[in-house]
Amino acid sequence: MTNNLLKIFILCFLLIILETFAFNESLLIASINLDKVINEVDDGIKARAMLKKELKVKQKLFNKKSKQAKVLRNELYKKKLLMKEQMKYKKFQKLQQISGEMQQMYASIHQFMLEQQQKITQHIIQRIEPIINKFIKARGYAYILNGIERNILYVQPKWDLTNEVIRKYNKFYKEINKIDYSKKHF
Repeated sequence: MTNNLLKIFILCFLLIILETFAFNESLLIASINLDKVINEVDDGIKARAMLKKELKVKQKLFNKKSKQAKVLRNELYKKKLLMKEQMKYKKFQKLQQISGEMQQMYASIHQFMLEQQQKITQHIIQRIEPIINKFIKARGYAYILNGIERNILYVQPKWDLTNEVIRKYNKFYKEINKIDYSKKHF
């Protein structure tokens, strides 16, 4: 009886192993680092350059406001002994107003940058989907994973499609990609 159970166990074990090998042979999994794709395709590079220009303009306005606050703060503290209370109060209120404007400006710039980055990311991901679908159909992948996820510790280079996706994206959208990023198409 024990001998028959052992034979059945070994037979089941062998069937499971054979089935696993057969399953693994048919299951193709690849990886794409979406962050790298988004940052290295031509659209991503152009959009980041446009955002940098806009950020510089906004930064200049912020710096101008910051200088204004610094001048007022210095004037207030250097001359506070000579000023009347009412004048001190007005200058202090003005300083608070400028500080509030700076905080709003900073929050606005930060929000703008986040929204623009999100729009760019969505735009590029929409354009990547047909390319990924071609990989799936042509090569029979069961899964294509985002290689930036923390759950994936290692991907063999032959299964990493990132650079290939970047090349195909840039080639496919080269002619279509006549977008003027300074006009905010996102």
